[in-house]
Amino acid sequence: MKDIYTITDLEQVRLLADPLRLQILEHFCQEPRTTKQVAELLGEKPTKLYYHVEGLERVGLIKLVETRKKRGTLEKYYEGVAKQIRVDQSIFEKAPRPCEADQELLNLIASPLEVALSEIREGIHSGLVTREAVRQTAIVGCMRIRTTAARLKELSRKIEGWIADCEAADQAEGDLTFRLMLAFYPIESRE
Repeated sequence: MKDIYTITDLEQVRLLADPLRLQILEHFCQEPRTTKQVAELLGEKPTKLYYHVEGLERVGLIKLVETRKKRGTLEKYYEGVAKQIRVDQSIFEKAPRPCEADQELLNLIASPLEVALSEIREGIHSGLVTREAVRQTAIVGCMRIRTTAARLKELSRKIEGWIADCEAADQAEGDLTFRLMLAFYPIESRE
């Protein structure tokens, strides 16, 4: 199972518009299960879920991973395509899809962001990332900076120096581990 799967097909989005299907998918993304097992977890009758499970499999959000014979019947175990599923927001835009080179650039930038988001979700789920922990130790921010070319060089040099300081502070014997996520990129130009 992948860590992250990105939905790029409107048919998959349409199928997930049903809240029950979202709940079903969530259970299959945790571990391989039968429709009956998911129905029990949701407090539903299995017959109510078969149609939804068939739809999730048809659009490729779950897959059959195992079949077992049990008392004359065949149990089918399904698994989600990934632990986390996100939607590529560009499928809702009227603009054309990015060309291959642009998509590679988007992936290069988005990949570390997705890793950070995945770790934050896991931290919340495990109880490591809490409101109190964030208040005490996390530094989170997003800002827009308008500057000159000369000042940009100075800022870039300072950021690179600060990153080097952070790398130097990394100690294998330390008992605290943090992730530094930094993105510094142009968003517009007056030229």
